[in-house]
Amino acid sequence: QLDSIRVPILTREQLLSVALIATKSYELSEMVVSAIERAGKEGTILVEEVKPYYIELETVSGLQLDRGYLHTSFINTQYDECILNNAYVFITNYDLETFKDAEAIIKASQLQPLLVIAPTISKDALTTFIVNKEKQKIPICCIHTPLSKEQYKTHTDYRLRDLSGDIAVATGATPIFKETGRRLKTVTIKDFGFVKSALIKKHSTILIGGDGSPEKISERLASLVHQSEFLTNDFDRRLCTERITKLRSNIVTLKVGGYGDYDVLNIRRLLEDALASCRASLDNGVVAGCGLSYIYAFSGCNNDDTPGYKILEKALCYPFQQITSSTQNSPLLLKKILSHKNNHISYNILTDSIGTLFDTQVIDATNVCKKILQFAISLSSEILCSKYVIIKE
Repeated sequence: QLDSIRVPILTREQLLSVALIATKSYELSEMVVSAIERAGKEGTILVEEVKPYYIELETVSGLQLDRGYLHTSFINTQYDECILNNAYVFITNYDLETFKDAEAIIKASQLQPLLVIAPTISKDALTTFIVNKEKQKIPICCIHTPLSKEQYKTHTDYRLRDLSGDIAVATGATPIFKETGRRLKTVTIKDFGFVKSALIKKHSTILIGGDGSPEKISERLASLVHQSEFLTNDFDRRLCTERITKLRSNIVTLKVGGYGDYDVLNIRRLLEDALASCRASLDNGVVAGCGLSYIYAFSGCNNDDTPGYKILEKALCYPFQQITSSTQNSPLLLKKILSHKNNHISYNILTDSIGTLFDTQVIDATNVCKKILQFAISLSSEILCSKYVIIKE
């Protein structure tokens, strides 16, 4: 029912309205929308802190991987992230199994900031990287080769090698592959790639400013496009398309400065909230806010007198009643809104005005409303299946 009453985001003005609700600032909203236009719907957008007081939009070459750090010891910022500046990148399709494998890589890197990418890293090897990070004070991080769980179940060596090869081309690295006959102990500084910055989170990694040759990247893209035309396997075709998209994409960075740490943190959170809201809205549209979307969706259900129906009706009306409880005429207000017989009518309690979604500036992303309902249903089911529940009066 929520899908039937949603409004798709079709214009720049509509997207700007969504961003404005989150930031309360036209300048910040304009920057968010401009960033999304540059990066595209599926592009990568970063929010980066800088010292001076200004906000700037910058587009750089980069690559996003769907893998994060393997241990929390690699975190070096207050945002649970690992940031490596001017870092070397080591790539292999060997499994790093012993501490000797790790020591050979660290020694070859000449104690420079290091990102290690391998299919498997054993506990012994991982411990060696962590100990050297702490003792030698070297910024190090380890991630797995970017394959999803589904891909890991069905992957063959050539898929793993191809994905590693994409990263190697983007960073200018010479990967150590089993097929070349080289061993890990033969690695030298010339085998490492280089990136100006690497941002590693729990589930993702972003490489910015790789040292890869533009000509080699173009050749790699042309080869992938040609290869995709002859693939018959749906999985391989989808994987090839993902690789092309990632190699082609740029990273858009929103550089944020402020008068102090609190000011910077506040602006950063506003921008991140606005980006999340805009992307959710672009994905599946928006619905009326103030809890009205649940009432509109419920009105499309079949009416009956069962206890379950009455409980659901009371629960879905509750958000609107709570928001408008200070008006002292919530039932009359709801009747007035429903009299319009328009599922795109919203209510702004601050201005006490009734109007369309974008007129009142009270909007919710459809995906957010769906998630809230799913969590509520899940919690209700859990309570119904429990013998005892502890509550706070």
